[in-house]
Amino acid sequence: MGDSPLGRLMEADQLLSSAILVRRDAFERAGMYDEELRGFEDFDLCARLKREGRFVFLEEPGMCYRVHSASLSHAGKAMVVQSRERFLLRMKALYVGDELKQELIRIMLAECYSDWGMHEVKAGRKNEGRRMLLRSLRLNPHKLRTYSRLFRSYL
Repeated sequence: MGDSPLGRLMEADQLLSSAILVRRDAFERAGMYDEELRGFEDFDLCARLKREGRFVFLEEPGMCYRVHSASLSHAGKAMVVQSRERFLLRMKALYVGDELKQELIRIMLAECYSDWGMHEVKAGRKNEGRRMLLRSLRLNPHKLRTYSRLFRSYL
């Protein structure tokens, strides 16, 4: 994740919420999981927990991870991209006043809307797809791939 915009936003010390111990009072202050997020709930919780205090990382593994038929990798793409938008809008509100993080979020929102637009076009909802692609270009007018996607939506 390191050099990606998400890695820079999360400062490369992302936690797996299934492998952490958190003081109850810190967890209650940070808030619970956002049940509307699919695939970003760990990032969201981690960002809020960072505001509650420092982390101590251990070298030893504390869990095993299993992928199954109901896992995120089998979830619908539309649900995942909508969840990504929700996560990014939450981070935008969380990092108000932090210009660097706001810029990273703007870039990631533009990418989200570009991906969402392409998904809509492929699903036959070209007008909705074009609307999302234009929304992406308003946020990042320098992304050539989004122009290409918009052009292809008319073919």
